[in-house]
Amino acid sequence: REDARAERVARRELVTLCERLEAKNEERFRRLPAELWQKIVDENVHQNDMVALAMTCRFFREKQKDLGWKIETNLNPGHFLDLRKSGKVTSHSLGWFQWACDTF
Repeated sequence: REDARAERVARRELVTLCERLEAKNEERFRRLPAELWQKIVDENVHQNDMVALAMTCRFFREKQKDLGWKIETNLNPGHFLDLRKSGKVTSHSLGWFQWACDTF
């Protein structure tokens, strides 16, 4: 009984902390105009990484929707090899690939 109470208190504290951090990040992110976000994403985020960006937080998901960034991932193995050879995409870590596989 005492353990369940402590867990509820800890959960509430964690939710409160997360809400505060999210509000602070939201305030900071909103300072940049939409045009600058568009430029940042266009120049630094490959189309196959858009889903990962949109899943990192609510702000990026909303931004993805607002700016009409498409979430399309080409999982064709040949496509990844072509991208690597072209130098248009950086190599991802093993952890990233594990995260991507677990997400789908």
